[in-house]
Amino acid sequence: MDHYIRLGADWAERQATLASLRERVLCDAKQYNAARARYLPPSESYSTVERFTSPDGDLCIANFEVCPLHGVTSVKKVYDALQFFYFHLDISFTQTSGNCVAREKPHERGLEADHTAQQRIVRTSPFGSLIESNQVVFSDYHAVDDEHGSGREFATIALDYVNEDELYPYQPAERLRQDMTATITLKTFRREQATSSSPFSDSLEDVYDVVLYRSYFTKVHKSTLNVPLETFTNAEYAVELCSKAVLRTVFDIVRELGPSSTSMLGDETGGFPIQDGHSL
Repeated sequence: MDHYIRLGADWAERQATLASLRERVLCDAKQYNAARARYLPPSESYSTVERFTSPDGDLCIANFEVCPLHGVTSVKKVYDALQFFYFHLDISFTQTSGNCVAREKPHERGLEADHTAQQRIVRTSPFGSLIESNQVVFSDYHAVDDEHGSGREFATIALDYVNEDELYPYQPAERLRQDMTATITLKTFRREQATSSSPFSDSLEDVYDVVLYRSYFTKVHKSTLNVPLETFTNAEYAVELCSKAVLRTVFDIVRELGPSSTSMLGDETGGFPIQDGHSL
């Protein structure tokens, strides 16, 4: 899912680079999630998580989830909330991880109107180590999408990282580096239920619920810094918390829509099944 992104020092050039990447990144995100979900029913929850160390010694987490939102019919409503979450990752990290997080530089000027943002984030772990990330977010929404949404709503959010930044280079002598990629696609799926006007009759009607497909991959680069091992573990854990907060954001939307939409969550904790029986 990741693409090699190099940003120069000139503002106009940086914007042009991101604009040139936008369609390719979003297209790859749609295709990746579609391939992962090809044999999975949209009406059933699914989650898988892998943790491993790369040949280069980097600590990695890979995740894929299917989250059907029974009773939620608006892709746009879910998309708007998730777009805010990802376009303000400094706030999201601070609220979910407990780390001190700062956006080192403001958003690239003029990008948000195109549903694009670059965010360079530096956070302090509980052990005092600095962890830096340089992320780019792209998003789009279509009220009617024949190719991916079967003629109905479809939305995509894609998160990628900057490999080289001439204006804001990585500082490996002072900070750990953490890269993140994520893809979220939202669409509706059809199911049958008893006719609302006659709930006790045998007649059925079609309803369309939202389903969320999400993949993410995070990598904490091997470092020569003398930092406690717990720092690396905390870096991974913070991203998992932030990732689960994405689902919490969706739950908040569902809760606003009323009791009929909360049956998918199991209880008032708002817990989507994550792994090993744990929830949010």
